[in-house]
Amino acid sequence: MRSPGRRPLAVAALLAALLGGCTPVAGPGQNAADSASASIWRARNTMQVAPDPQRPNTAAVISRAQAGPSDFWCAAGDYAIRRLGASPTDRVYILRGQGPSPVSFGRSAVTFTTEPPPELADGPRPGPETGYGLSLDTPGFNLRAAQARGYCPDSLRKFGFGLRL
Repeated sequence: MRSPGRRPLAVAALLAALLGGCTPVAGPGQNAADSASASIWRARNTMQVAPDPQRPNTAAVISRAQAGPSDFWCAAGDYAIRRLGASPTDRVYILRGQGPSPVSFGRSAVTFTTEPPPELADGPRPGPETGYGLSLDTPGFNLRAAQARGYCPDSLRKFGFGLRL
């Protein structure tokens, strides 16, 4: 038989579990970094993407241990298509190369956009003249959103689940 003193603790634990997944909303007096950290989104490869509240269609992909260029581009393409509603043929550009994260102290990030300033719109693309590597440092470097998202792992499909993420 349960003791009456445990019931409030069980209710509190249940509420904490339910509210733990809620995303806080920035309120008055919070700065842009607080607002951006409150709206962090996870790409299908679990990389964190922080939208830039000052610039539409722009977000920083935050580094994680052992992440390589394909992980950053996967997250950028996934964010562009699933969150921004970009067409698979729209281009995703590096706005700012890898540097300090705007929202996660001690981590780095690459800032991507689907609306580059005019000076970056004709930036380099992978190809015979520039090489086929993926840049994380060159502002203006760009890929089609579907090509960037193509770097996402398809581990669920490999095991026959047939899920479309």
